Amino acid sequence: MAKIKITFNEDHIRLIRNLHIDQFSDSRYGIDNYNLYGGTFLYEQMALILGVSDQVIPGTEEDVFGPRYPDELMERFNDLDAFIVTNLPYILDLLTQFCGEGIQPGVEYWCHDRDRIWRK
Repeated sequence: MAKIKITFNEDHIRLIRNLHIDQFSDSRYGIDNYNLYGGTFLYEQMALILGVSDQVIPGTEEDVFGPRYPDELMERFNDLDAFIVTNLPYILDLLTQFCGEGIQPGVEYWCHDRDRIWRK
């Protein structure tokens, strides 16, 4: 039995608040890993959500792959995206199990992999 642990920071919470729920059919809803926040390009959406869109590299605003940002910001986006995508099933568990109080930054949440009943 493995123990799963997750601790969120403020950026995680901002992104989670903006997860985009898609309707895939009349009876199926979910989150598309390739369109987590709706809108346009992933990094552009993340920049808007995190309030750093003013850091776009001039001349890349219309790039075919989306606007580019400084390397350290792109690394931050990649780390945040990897965290969200990797932990998405657990994040959804936590959102439903803690819907009355919400999830909070800096709090360690944990569960056993066999039951996925989260505790803090």
